[in-house]
Amino acid sequence: MAVNAAWAQEAVRQALAADRRAGVWHAQAESVELSGGNGSPSTSEVPWFGSIAGAASQAFHQVFSADRQASAKVFPNGSIGFRRQAAKWARLRSALTTMPLSQRDLPYAHWEFSDPGSGDLLRVVPERGGLISGWRCGDREMVYLDLERFLDPAQSVRGGFPVLFPITGGLPDNQLPLPQGTFTIGQHGFARQLPWRMEPLADGRGVALELSDTEETLQAYPFQFLLRMEVRLAPGALEIGTTVSNRSAAPMPFSFGLHPYFNLSSLEGARFEGLPTECLNHLTMAPASTAEQMQQLAQGIDLLVRPTGAVRLVDEADGATLELQLSHPFDLVVLWTEPPRPMVCIEPWSGPRQSLLSGDRKIELAPGASTELHTRYALTRG
Repeated sequence: MAVNAAWAQEAVRQALAADRRAGVWHAQAESVELSGGNGSPSTSEVPWFGSIAGAASQAFHQVFSADRQASAKVFPNGSIGFRRQAAKWARLRSALTTMPLSQRDLPYAHWEFSDPGSGDLLRVVPERGGLISGWRCGDREMVYLDLERFLDPAQSVRGGFPVLFPITGGLPDNQLPLPQGTFTIGQHGFARQLPWRMEPLADGRGVALELSDTEETLQAYPFQFLLRMEVRLAPGALEIGTTVSNRSAAPMPFSFGLHPYFNLSSLEGARFEGLPTECLNHLTMAPASTAEQMQQLAQGIDLLVRPTGAVRLVDEADGATLELQLSHPFDLVVLWTEPPRPMVCIEPWSGPRQSLLSGDRKIELAPGASTELHTRYALTRG
C-alpha cells in the first residue's frame, strides 16, 4: 500500500487519550449497532466501515479486530465496559471519516488533501514517484499536468512536482563513479520513478511522503537512505521540507531537486524577477546572458541560475505572481520551458548537473547523519 497505515493506529491512540481527558465513554454508544456475543460490533453491522478508504480501512480493521478480541475477554455483553468500547469505536469512526485526506478516482487515481478553511488542496500520487500532481490555491490551479501522457505509464511524466534524487541532471554515459565502484544511474536519478509511502501530517496541514532504499536502488546507488518530504498548505503558499538521511556505514554523496511544472496564461506574457545577470545555458553548457535567454522563453529555455534571493514568475495576463523562496543549500534554480506547452518549470536544486563528479555544491552525509532542505512557493494576485 502506498499509504502508511500507522496513521490509523495513531487515530486510535488519540481517540483513547480524548476519552481519558474528557471522561466521556458512552455518550455515542447508541449510534453503534451491537452484535450478539463477542463484545463488539462486527464489521458487517457497521455501515460506515466500508467508507474508510484504502490502507486506512486495512489498518482500522487490524486495530478493530485486536480490540474486539481483547474486549471479549474483559467485558460481558451489555456491560458498562462493553458500551464504553462501542463509544470509542464510534468516535474513531468520526476521526477517520472526517480527515481531510481522501482517495479520488477521477480524472485519475490520486489522493486529495484539502484545507477546510481556505479550500486550497493538494493532489498526490504516491505510487508515481511521490508525485504532487496538483495544487489549487484559491481559485487557481497552479500545477500543469499533461493528463494524456500521465495516463500512459510507458511515458515519462510531464507535469506535477517530480523529485530528483540522488542526482540532478544527467551524467556522462549515465555512469556514477564512487569508491564502491562505478554505477549506472539515469537522468535525475530514480526517485521520480518509484512508489513512495504517504501519511497525513500530525499537524493536519498536509502530507508526508517517504522513500527508502530497495534492492533495485542499491544496484544504482550503493547507499541505504531515507527521504522524507513534508508538504504543507499555508495561506497562499505551498511549503516543502525534505529530510535526507544516510543509513549507510559510508559517507553518502547526493544532489536533490524538485522539477515542478506551473501553469501559465501564455509563455509570451510571462516574465521573471530576481534573476542574476548571468546564467548557465544547459543547452550549450556554457555561460550566457540571462536577459538574452529570457527573450527565448517562448521558443524554449533550459538554464541554471544562482540567485541571491527569491525568484518571481509574473503572469501578466492573469495578474498573478508566484514567488519561489529559497534557503541554503537548496537555493540554485533551473528554469525550463517546452513550447507549445503553456507552462514553465521553476526548479530548486541543491547542486548543478554533475555535482557528484565536479564537487560543485555536492552534499555528502556522514554515516547516520541527516540534513534538511526547505523551499516555499507563494502566490500573490493583483
